[in-house]
Amino acid sequence: MAEYSWWFQRAFHSPADRQCYLRGLIENQFVSQANLRLAHLLLSKTLTNLLITTNFDDFVSRSLTIFNEPHVICDHPETIQRIDPESDDLQIVHVHGTYWFYDCCNLAGEVKARSGRSGRDAFSMADFLDHVFTNRAPLVLGYSGWEGDVFMSALKRRLRRGLPYNLYWFCYQRSAIQNLPRDLTDHPNVFFVVPEPGRSETDFRRAARRQDPRTSQAAVSERTGSAFLAASEVLDALVAMLALEAPPLTRDPLGFFAQHLRRSLPPDESGRVRPDPYLIRRVIKRIERASLNLTAVEQRLEAVRDAVRRSQYREAIEKSSTIVDTQIDEDEIRELMETVLLAASRLSENSPEELAAYERVAASGRALIAQRLDDSRTRECVAKALVNKANVLGAMARMDEALQAYDEVWVSCGSWTEPGVAYQLARALYNKAVTCAEAKDFAGSLEAYAALDDRFGKAESRDVRGLVAWAQYNRALAYRELGQLEEGERVLHSVVSRFDADEHQDCGEVVVLALTAVADNAVGKAKGCLLAGDDQGAKAHLERAGEYLSGAAERNPENPYVLGTQAYLQFLLGDKTSARGLLARAVELGGEELRAAELEAVRCCELPADKEFVQILDALPAGSVNSPRR
Repeated sequence: MAEYSWWFQRAFHSPADRQCYLRGLIENQFVSQANLRLAHLLLSKTLTNLLITTNFDDFVSRSLTIFNEPHVICDHPETIQRIDPESDDLQIVHVHGTYWFYDCCNLAGEVKARSGRSGRDAFSMADFLDHVFTNRAPLVLGYSGWEGDVFMSALKRRLRRGLPYNLYWFCYQRSAIQNLPRDLTDHPNVFFVVPEPGRSETDFRRAARRQDPRTSQAAVSERTGSAFLAASEVLDALVAMLALEAPPLTRDPLGFFAQHLRRSLPPDESGRVRPDPYLIRRVIKRIERASLNLTAVEQRLEAVRDAVRRSQYREAIEKSSTIVDTQIDEDEIRELMETVLLAASRLSENSPEELAAYERVAASGRALIAQRLDDSRTRECVAKALVNKANVLGAMARMDEALQAYDEVWVSCGSWTEPGVAYQLARALYNKAVTCAEAKDFAGSLEAYAALDDRFGKAESRDVRGLVAWAQYNRALAYRELGQLEEGERVLHSVVSRFDADEHQDCGEVVVLALTAVADNAVGKAKGCLLAGDDQGAKAHLERAGEYLSGAAERNPENPYVLGTQAYLQFLLGDKTSARGLLARAVELGGEELRAAELEAVRCCELPADKEFVQILDALPAGSVNSPRR
């Protein structure tokens, strides 16, 4: 935060400059699906009618305005007394202000000042939050927990007194927990909702220590990926769980607009409508007549849309099956394809119903293509549906069918050049390689990874580049499984040279893993030398391992697997004090998964001295990061 504040203040020296910059980033931007889902939740007031945010943007307010829902906004501590937590009104509190005004808090000093109690005002923002937290349990979403800001300060004060209800903190990544204070992570009534480990998280990091491709391979789903928990996914689940109706605007748009106009016309004292030079009453009647003229097929289409708006995806798929493509025009077919594809991917249960939905989307798209009515939307839908179908077959353990389905993607879509289709083709090759590895066909896996690199190795798409990077890392592990250790190490070095300069997050993670893996290899060679009595050879290998680990630590100093390997390296070099400190930090960050991986790695080619290292590891307390309830 201090570094961010230093640079931001020098780039934009005055408060007005900073406000102008933030306004340029936010103003006229589209509201996201997550903001619309959040507005949907607020409309019903079932979960809450009070939103407290540290964000400067007005996207939630704009989303509520789209739904024509009145709401109260507070964006300054001097107006916080206008907010009544007991009121039934929808209320939004921007604790740091909004981009509309120059006094929004963005620098460290500004944030800290906002967290204090005012000496001249009877009721500050801090007082308000203390009052709100007295008998409410916040659901925390999209917040990284800034130390010293008004929200975190008030929350920590409340945690000292105990909570009447559990607090649920939704984390985009598991690693986010390690940046939160102990007041939160150790509290018995604070629970963390985290994604399952996926291709960018624990499975791959563990693989760097265990060298086991079976734990490193993970298919790329169409969702954000199991390593990440997107806000839209969380809000989607809440809308579904609460069984909320769709917003009136989307449930009956014509009736909604007619009602909006009717409420805007003032009656006279006798109850009659005053003369209207714009003849708005006539407009209302025309709208109402139009709402009555929906055909039976249009009503069924609307029922599918309505189910998706309510996050009832199984219902949407079921209702879509009553609509025959010949009953609707080509634009409606495309819309239905996209809607069913969305519903099936959000269902994400690897069921026969999900499989049938993907097959239906692909069949509809192929029919449009056969009639030369296709466009880029159609082709991307078909490619997505075919890859998702193959993924479901693989998850259902129908491996041969899954492999055929991945090949089908290339037969059907391999000549298409749209960027969206290219990503689906890359997914197909990557997931085919994963499926082959799961079937112990590592030669087939290597062939698919090589095809991915040949076709997309120079792709400009960030997402495709990320897949290529993971594919190269997995190639190294597959070579190891086949006993081709030198070839595997050569690929790991090429991963570092190819992707080190790439700013994509996946590429950065892969480089750290590759450096850790080659360091592990060097440590293994050193242990072999020690067992053979070659102390000089062991020293040379350990020095190389230290160089690789320094590079990994420079890129990600808090990676628990890098720290764990560094700890073992220092132990072998005789610096047991440093080893104990590094290992304690590794277990603190990586938890019991890190401890288990370290034990497995040490017991491979075990030295007599390793018993002491295991004793050090066993004596460490449970990791504080992985220990919070999930």
